[in-house]
Amino acid sequence: MNDSAIRASLAEFEARLQLKVRRPLAQWVEALETVRTRFPELERLRTRLEQRTQKVLAEEVKSEKAARKRA
Repeated sequence: MNDSAIRASLAEFEARLQLKVRRPLAQWVEALETVRTRFPELERLRTRLEQRTQKVLAEEVKSEKAARKRA
């Protein structure tokens, strides 16, 4: 194998490495950082939703008890 063939192979290898490994890995890292940044906000929203759900369920129980008393 001559020097130019080795250089061509190396260039092709580096191009494939960039396309198939480095770029997807960089995209994954970027997505992970987005999740890490947004996670606290999402957790606060989940907690608020859970609290509201519990309040609604408690009000439903009260309403059912009041309806039974009236009946």
